[in-house]
Amino acid sequence: MKMFLNAMVVIAIASFATGSAFGRYVDDFEGWDDGELLWGNTGAGGARWNSSGYNQSTNQTAPSQVSAGIGLGGSKGVSSAVGAQGSANINVEEHIRNGKLKAQVDIHVTHEGGGDIAFALGTASTWNEGETSSMDFFGARARHIGDLGMENMVASSHDFAQPAGSHPIAGDPTSQGWMQVKIEIDITNNTGGVWIRNIDDNTGAAAGPWSGGEWNMTNGGAGGSNKAIFFSDGDYSTMVINLLSQGGNSHEGSRYDNLIITPEPASLGLLSLGALVMLRRRRA
Repeated sequence: MKMFLNAMVVIAIASFATGSAFGRYVDDFEGWDDGELLWGNTGAGGARWNSSGYNQSTNQTAPSQVSAGIGLGGSKGVSSAVGAQGSANINVEEHIRNGKLKAQVDIHVTHEGGGDIAFALGTASTWNEGETSSMDFFGARARHIGDLGMENMVASSHDFAQPAGSHPIAGDPTSQGWMQVKIEIDITNNTGGVWIRNIDDNTGAAAGPWSGGEWNMTNGGAGGSNKAIFFSDGDYSTMVINLLSQGGNSHEGSRYDNLIITPEPASLGLLSLGALVMLRRRRA
C-alpha cells in the first residue's frame, strides 16, 4: 500500500507539472518558442491564452511574448512584445473550486525604462474588450517607483492598499530582484488577499517568508472607496488571471515566470510545490 500511495503521489505531481490534473495550470514557459506570442496559443494542459491588451481593442496592439534569457535564472520568461505594454490572460473558470482560487507567479521589476506589473484576477471585458465603464479586477501591483501591494478595481473605482505607494509587504520591488506573488480569493465569502516573498534569483527557492494579508473590507484601501471585491454573483465564466507588463520599456523592466493557478482546497498546495520543483529541475 505504501508503495502504491507513493506511486500515486508521483503520478499526481507529474500530472500537475503538465498542468493537466485537478484543474491546475502550471507553466514555466520553457516549452514555448523564443519570441512566441501568448495570445491565441495554448499553454500547459491545453489552456488557451487570450488578451489583445489591457483596455485595448481586438487588434492585438499590446501583446505579451515568451523570450529567452529574461526569466528566472536566465531561463525563458514572459514580458511585453512591443516595449510599452503587454497583456495576456487565461480563463480560470475550471480552476475555481467552492469559490476559491490561488494564483502564484514569479515577478521581476527593474528601474530600466520603468518596470510596472499588475498580476490580477479580473473579468475578460476589463482586460480584453476596451471596456472602461465597468472595469473589475483584484490583485498585486509592483512599480519601479516603489509601489508594491494590493490594488482593487470595482466598477472602474480604483483603490490601493494602505499606505498608498509604499505597501509594507516587501518594500521597493526593484531592490528585491525576483519575487513571488500569490493571490488567494474566496468568492463565496467575498474576501481576497495578496502575499509576497523574496526568492533566490537563480533557483527560485524561497529566500524569506510570505508577507501580506487580505483586503480591508471595513475601511477599503488608501482611497477608502472600495469596501468589497468585484466578485459576488458566483458566475466564474468570465474570470481570468492577467499578466500585465507596462512601463517605458516593459520588455526589459517587467517580467514574469513560473505561473501556478491552483484550485482549492489548500491541501493541493503541497503537491503544487512538487510540481514547481519538477519544472525547475527539468529546466536546469
